[in-house]
Amino acid sequence: MVSKYSDESWGESTQVYFYDDEGILIESHVDNGWRMVYTYADDKIVRTDEYVYSRLNQFHTFEYNEQGRLSKSVTYQDIPEEGGVTPVSGESYDYDEKGNITEQRLYYYTSNGDEAKLLTVFTYSGYDDRINGDNMFTINPFNPLIKLSENNPGQMQIKNNKGEVSSTNTYTYQYHKKGHPVKKTTHVVLYNGEVGDYVSTYKFKD
Repeated sequence: MVSKYSDESWGESTQVYFYDDEGILIESHVDNGWRMVYTYADDKIVRTDEYVYSRLNQFHTFEYNEQGRLSKSVTYQDIPEEGGVTPVSGESYDYDEKGNITEQRLYYYTSNGDEAKLLTVFTYSGYDDRINGDNMFTINPFNPLIKLSENNPGQMQIKNNKGEVSSTNTYTYQYHKKGHPVKKTTHVVLYNGEVGDYVSTYKFKD
């Protein structure tokens, strides 16, 4: 993947995917030393073991709702001083009737994984009826098969665990003739009143 940043610099990374004889994704390797190993239940990834330079760093578990969409994920680490393998962070997800994420909640766990504490809430709204562009360019390395939205959101709001808004992102799009976004403009308003804009562009073959 090649990315161009606002300062005109470029970044490049390579991710390689490995499949079994039946075409099922079983591993992915990143050129920075990361390796992901995927475990399935039916056709869904339910666990990912994350290795860094061949050493198990942490693992992630995934649960799904009745519609087959990701509803919960938890990250575990082996922490000897806390008794061994324990949960350290998690996320939960809600969707609308069209399969678009409406709320994403981030949690951290207290010592020994005793309790999940809410950390941050992302709220999405104002979806269009076009094909989601980020699904084609942004891949979650821990679960490459998940898709959180079918369409493109018009707004994302970030709140802390007290319900205070820390950031509001408003999105506008230009579209390819086939319906894909080719340009996304993000207008950011921070909690202190500061504002900013940045533009993402996507290229497709006709």
